[in-house]
Amino acid sequence: ENIVLVLSKAVLVLEPNWKARSVIINTHGLLFLLHAMIPFEYEHEYEHEYEYEYEYEQYHYRTVKLCQSPGKAGGFLDGNNMGLRRKKLDVYRFSISYVAWVFKKVDSGTQVILASSIACIVVLLLPMVALAATANNGRPGVTVDSEGRLLQNGHPVRAIGVNYFSAFVRTLRGDKGNNNTSYDEGFRTLAEYHVPFARFAATGFWPADMRLYLDDPEQYFRQLDAVVAAAERHGVGLIPSLFWHSSLVPDLVGESCNQWGNPQSKTHKFMRTYVRQVVTRYANSPAIWGWEFGNEYNLRADLPNSSKHRPPVAVRLGTPATRSDQDELTSDMLRIALVEFAREVRRHDPYRLITSGHSHLRPAAWHLFTERTWTADTPAQQLEMLALLHPDPIGVVSVHAYGDDVGRIAWAAEAARKLGKPLLIGEFGVLGEETPEIRRQFLGVLDQVERSGAPLAAVWVFDLPAHEQKRGNITGHNTRRYRLQAIAEANARMRL
Repeated sequence: ENIVLVLSKAVLVLEPNWKARSVIINTHGLLFLLHAMIPFEYEHEYEHEYEYEYEYEQYHYRTVKLCQSPGKAGGFLDGNNMGLRRKKLDVYRFSISYVAWVFKKVDSGTQVILASSIACIVVLLLPMVALAATANNGRPGVTVDSEGRLLQNGHPVRAIGVNYFSAFVRTLRGDKGNNNTSYDEGFRTLAEYHVPFARFAATGFWPADMRLYLDDPEQYFRQLDAVVAAAERHGVGLIPSLFWHSSLVPDLVGESCNQWGNPQSKTHKFMRTYVRQVVTRYANSPAIWGWEFGNEYNLRADLPNSSKHRPPVAVRLGTPATRSDQDELTSDMLRIALVEFAREVRRHDPYRLITSGHSHLRPAAWHLFTERTWTADTPAQQLEMLALLHPDPIGVVSVHAYGDDVGRIAWAAEAARKLGKPLLIGEFGVLGEETPEIRRQFLGVLDQVERSGAPLAAVWVFDLPAHEQKRGNITGHNTRRYRLQAIAEANARMRL
């Protein structure tokens, strides 16, 4: 297109005849028309709709100014009749109408030249348009399209995966240079059961877990590299949760947790730096499906008894010795943090899904937010809170479902549709020691997840020995391994 524009400008300088100008500018018009044939959701050049509209208006302005001559234009090309807020259909209509207008105005000889130029452009550029569309359909990871669908390789995707919380954290708790690499066997097991993806913590849980990052960031990232490489090797997708524990980053930088609501804070500065380091490092990895902010921050927000739910104190693990009301979170703070996180991700990865990592809303979320009471919300109030806690550019609605919240999955799916965003069930499961009744309950919950239509869901939890007895740990060898098989069967049904 740039070559055509340069040649057009040269010819326009040399050719004063308005008919010849029409032929040249129409060439640019055809290029713009073919560019418009690429679906809007794939046009990452335009971060905002108004940028696209501005380009269109500039195209129209150039066409009118260069082609219009006194007494010959008017009608469709009359600038006074052109609206400003043009969409893609206007580009199609304008380009086609303009071609028809030029054919009527020029003589037969010019019509032949014009028809030949159009044919050449179509023959040369349609393969490029098809290639561009194919390339965009093959974007890495999982993306959200303009209709609120999750796509992988250009096609709608549905999948049930696992939470592999400690895949990376375990490497930070070994000796430097001798980290725990048992995650490789874990990914091999997931691949054997055709489990397509895993959600995992992409930082430590405690400040002490991050000593390697502070002391030797190169080694830290070599260990994270190895986790990602293992997932790639075994064909397992990843959704890294970059700031799993809500107090981790504030504790690391010596601030209170309420600084998540301050974009100028050290907390946000650390967040932006870490996002840039991680996202740019793995943006081209085929294993990365999307990016998550953290784990269940919303459950700590707006509590009337929040003094009893402040982050834990564990000085030997790097936390402050005390907590205060400055460590209490509100939904307003979370909204600010989520927007800033998602914007930073988008600076480095314009495509992949971004999720909050939130759990199901508390049944009184709206009343807690507005008046700090436990009064039950109406469905409309719950929907309002769901929107508040999933601001753009957060692209999906996140919930976690255990116990009574399992019965709210269908509502969450419908609410997500109303918001125009797909539903991600970041955690679900049945906890407790394994019994026939627990098995029956789990299979029932899995059935509800499958029937909900949620594009993505992840069971809690895979290969976490600390949760072996009563917290639902699943491996390829323990009594819960049937859950991996059930997930494999559900994924096979959803692919049909």
